[in-house]
Amino acid sequence: MPRHLLLIGQPGCGKSSCILKSLGPIRRKAGGYRTLRLWREGRRAGFAHIPANSADGVDRPWREEEEGVFLTLGPEYGKKTLHPEVLLQHTLPMLQGDAPFYIVDECGGSELTLPNFYDALIHRLSSPAPVVGVWKGEGGFGSRKELQDPHFRKVWASFRDFLTGSPDIQLVEGSEPDKMEQAVKRWMQENEVGR
Repeated sequence: MPRHLLLIGQPGCGKSSCILKSLGPIRRKAGGYRTLRLWREGRRAGFAHIPANSADGVDRPWREEEEGVFLTLGPEYGKKTLHPEVLLQHTLPMLQGDAPFYIVDECGGSELTLPNFYDALIHRLSSPAPVVGVWKGEGGFGSRKELQDPHFRKVWASFRDFLTGSPDIQLVEGSEPDKMEQAVKRWMQENEVGR
């Protein structure tokens, strides 16, 4: 089994929830980051990165003092504003440091256009500490409009080629919950995560 496991699939199919459920309390030892969906007045208002070992789930109401918000969504569907300073000052340090294993939930979005962040992801997915996470592939209604931008497409394709070309990285399709859970449990066992 490769050291690193990334789940891929449509938004909302349960990839992040599967990782949290499979890891259980052992996730308190994880390094890395998780992506939290933030809701305001019944609509998705943004996304924040939180430490991987946070007790939060995958959704939370927006708080006025919210930290780590790297992407905000405007009132009209699809209007996104990226906050690169949050990715570089808040999220990037979560990828660094020393932990027995890491969660990277998610990667493959606009953060790839930030050279320092891109390099940190490559470093983390090339290092000995096992990583489990979510890779944003091409699918997803309305979620991959950035792939129409030639610059982003080029950077995204380069990262995809790194993932698919590395023998230490396994990509598992997330359309079948049982298959995802089995893959995470096997990754944990073979990489001695939780021992």
